[in-house]
Amino acid sequence: MIDAGGETLAAAAKVGAIVRSNAAELRDALGNDVSVEGGAQQLVARGATAAVITDGPGGMVAASPAGVWRALPVEQVSGNPTGAGDACTAVVAAAVAHRPRLTGLRC
Repeated sequence: MIDAGGETLAAAAKVGAIVRSNAAELRDALGNDVSVEGGAQQLVARGATAAVITDGPGGMVAASPAGVWRALPVEQVSGNPTGAGDACTAVVAAAVAHRPRLTGLRC
């Protein structure tokens, strides 16, 4: 599993990693005109096992070969988002580590 952007994000997808980034990092990797859903799907099409992309107030998007999902926040929060992406990465890694036989994924 990797939390990255730009060329590193694109390269990690090609080797089958579970990839995690934010919308700006996704667009740095794939181009400014890509939607978050479309970009997540592109990463999976390039080989990523799954892609989880955070999208600020728009919540987050997850994609796998089974489909694409968007989770919206239940309420808007304000303040400094420092560490939010790291927390998201930790939650995804923990979920995969605790349920590998259900998902078929490994960190």
